[in-house]
Amino acid sequence: MGILRNLFGGKNNTPPPAGKEMNEDLFWQIIAGSRRGDPPQDEQQEKLTGKLSSLTPAEIISFYLTMDRLLDDIHTSSTWCAAYIMNEGCSDDGFDYFCAWVLSLGKETYYAAKKDPDNLVTVLREDSDEHEFEGMLYVAAEAYETKTGKSMYDQLPELIRKNANVEIEWDEDDPESMKKICPRLFAAKEL
Repeated sequence: MGILRNLFGGKNNTPPPAGKEMNEDLFWQIIAGSRRGDPPQDEQQEKLTGKLSSLTPAEIISFYLTMDRLLDDIHTSSTWCAAYIMNEGCSDDGFDYFCAWVLSLGKETYYAAKKDPDNLVTVLREDSDEHEFEGMLYVAAEAYETKTGKSMYDQLPELIRKNANVEIEWDEDDPESMKKICPRLFAAKEL
């Protein structure tokens, strides 16, 4: 389970000290606070890291576990199709960064995309073909290290992402297969 834990698996098999997720309402409040003023990604990342650094180490890990589950929940073939269309291509790593970008946009956008990734047409940026936010994946680890001087990943067990092997239900060489999944995004990008 977990995009983030898959990226940074821990060095031992002890359970995480926090052990449970953060209350999801609090999680989304933290994300919303980082978006005030619609900052560029580097500023949003800085705001998130700063806010998380003010929490206890266990709370930082709880934030991380919540983010990890939410990322896992949108790690689907349909979301990957949306990423491929919006970014005009999408690697495995790029898909993780895309999911992080979706999450960084807040609760409403996240749940609209989870329901139907084609809803991301509402946040499609015409000035960019890179809808990704890699730095979002590292905010908890940066905050934990700032707070404790230690690596957060040493505190987590190695776990395998439950959705690591997404069965793709579309074909990049068959535009019609992508159009069936995300018709509005497909039309907006005019592939």
